[in-house]
Amino acid sequence: MRYQIHFEQELPAEVLRRLLHEDYGISPDTIHVGRIEARAVEGAAADGNVRVVHALEPITGEPDLAVVPPPEWARDW
Repeated sequence: MRYQIHFEQELPAEVLRRLLHEDYGISPDTIHVGRIEARAVEGAAADGNVRVVHALEPITGEPDLAVVPPPEWARDW
């Protein structure tokens, strides 16, 4: 099963892992702390299901990869 837990304030990852392990017996190595989108991409990349078609800035060793600026809404992030 997968669960998403959102907090209203920052909580150090190691504290979260320790609490979930102590209170619920959840193994710390099964707990992902971070953006969900990043986890999905990492998993797909590990499976070989991701192909980069453009980048936000040039990548060394990939001279043919198109460089595309971020959309207007994302430029301030």
